[in-house]
Amino acid sequence: MPAELTKEDIFRLFAETDRRFKETVREIKEDFKETDRRLDKRFEETDKKIKELASLFTGQWGKLIEALVKPSALKLFRERGVKVTETYQRLESRRNGLFVLAGSGEGMIRILNNPDFQLKNFEDDV
Repeated sequence: MPAELTKEDIFRLFAETDRRFKETVREIKEDFKETDRRLDKRFEETDKKIKELASLFTGQWGKLIEALVKPSALKLFRERGVKVTETYQRLESRRNGLFVLAGSGEGMIRILNNPDFQLKNFEDDV
């Protein structure tokens, strides 16, 4: 049969429980700090990757569009009897964005690569 608990035994058990609880809280706080540190590092790595991808996307976007437009445009000109003997890519126009310039001995054709294209912006060029 168990012995009766004294008042001192109860205080000792409360003190031990309090000590264990404080130790658990300390361990949880340490775990949270470590988790925060790991997450901060992951967020930094993710931000860096997103910035790299964003710069790749924005920097390569014009090249991609030109690569898609140029062959179709040349085919369209050939079908309509326009002889194109040379092209120039990655040219910039402060007013109208990037474009491909195609030409022959008779003249030049500007093929615009502008996502904000509006005909009214180019009426003077036509």
